[in-house]
Amino acid sequence: MGSKKHELRAVPDALPAITLGLGGLVAVVWSWSSWSSYHRSFTHHIFSTDASTIIANGLLTVLFLAIGMELAAERREGALRDLRHAMAPLAGAIGGMLATALLSVLGGLLLTSPTLLRGWGVPMATDVAFVIGVLALVGSRLPRELRTFLLTLAIADDVGSLGVLGATGSIHANVDFLLAALAVSALAWFGRTKGPALPLLALAPLWYCLARSGTEPALAGVIIGGCMPPHAITVRLERLASWGSGLVVLPLFALSACGLNWHAVRWNGPTYTIVGGMVAIRLLGKSIGIVGVTLLANRLGAPLTQALSPRRLLGAGLLCDMGFTVPLLFARVVFGEGSSPLSPITIGLLVATVLGGASGALLLRSTEPESSPPSSDHVI
Repeated sequence: MGSKKHELRAVPDALPAITLGLGGLVAVVWSWSSWSSYHRSFTHHIFSTDASTIIANGLLTVLFLAIGMELAAERREGALRDLRHAMAPLAGAIGGMLATALLSVLGGLLLTSPTLLRGWGVPMATDVAFVIGVLALVGSRLPRELRTFLLTLAIADDVGSLGVLGATGSIHANVDFLLAALAVSALAWFGRTKGPALPLLALAPLWYCLARSGTEPALAGVIIGGCMPPHAITVRLERLASWGSGLVVLPLFALSACGLNWHAVRWNGPTYTIVGGMVAIRLLGKSIGIVGVTLLANRLGAPLTQALSPRRLLGAGLLCDMGFTVPLLFARVVFGEGSSPLSPITIGLLVATVLGGASGALLLRSTEPESSPPSSDHVI
């Protein structure tokens, strides 16, 4: 009875969305009122690394760990038991990436904007953190399959965008550390049969190898989470990671990601072109690409449950308009830290995030709730 009494409860659906929204609101107000104070706080170095990097690469690992464990549970007993069900979200991720890249090139040519033309890879990626936060607002009304679809799509989106960065030569991956990361991942995967200890011990080495390889080290959380076996420790760890994400990681992530030196923005023709172009590319490209290619993949044989109606897929596509971390990484690599295009790009991503998140949430809330609501056992 004691264990039952002290069992960690699942995170309330609304918590991630509330803390994420508060973090973003504080970031906008703080950076508007005192950019120097805001900028100094997140560029302050701790152990030779600035605070924003620690949040993006370090703390987000906790969020990704919880996501990985949720996807592992879905693979064992849920929507991903048949791995063919991963084909639709993977196709949707590819469709969203391709559509935004093509629209960016087309917009750059039609609007004679070198920034949109050169930054064709910037609007491709989705932020899993924002998607989870907003999805939590309507999570109790949605089928569990939609959540699994979105998590799979958003993770594939991030990995694919980082792959594009490496393939185009924008970042130079360290092959030796990539191979080491693969070896550690294989060790964690095959060691899962002995219990959760070996995968957990592999988390820090894998994170280090990914960081040294030039890729996003927080993805180590997804990989290790996916290796965790069904066990009482796994369930408790997922709950702990979920609470940590909702109370600490998500608000700090929004706080570090949504600030901008608004007073330094030059409001002229090129700025309006970049901001408007980025918003249109995100809202149209991601949504049309995700929905169109997902439905096409379904027609070609990729399974898609009846719960994922075109209306819900469109809502999911709009949620995927939200993104900062990898898009801004792409922009900083392509244009350079502190370059003039970064401010309008950031504003465009911020506006698209707000519009996409709000419209996606409203569209999903307007869908009829399922007869049996999704389980809250794996709520982040």
